[in-house]
Amino acid sequence: MLEHRDDGRRGRFIWDEQRHRLVSADEYVPPAAKTGTGIMSGRCHENQVAPDGTDISTRSKRKAWMRATGNADFGDYKNVRAKAAAEKAAKARGEVKPDRQLRDLIGRELYKQKVIL
Repeated sequence: MLEHRDDGRRGRFIWDEQRHRLVSADEYVPPAAKTGTGIMSGRCHENQVAPDGTDISTRSKRKAWMRATGNADFGDYKNVRAKAAAEKAAKARGEVKPDRQLRDLIGRELYKQKVIL
């Protein structure tokens, strides 16, 4: 808003983008709010359909469909192949670390048999 003197009168004026001039604050009408320009999260699923024809147009529907069908995103398995390849190479070199649960089980059995005090 801008205080402006015009023809000797004082008042409050606002720049009207549609008229491209200053208008009195009393006669100013703000432009209508634009629809669909708010928060954009979730809009990426708009009008999406699963390969079997199921509607997955919201995040919750997509998540429920993924659980029901047992599907997962590729990103959910980040570095899984690299870790598996590293473990396989370690096994081939004989550098395998023992499984913690197996180690604990063996330790308990040896303790029960009084081999370990």
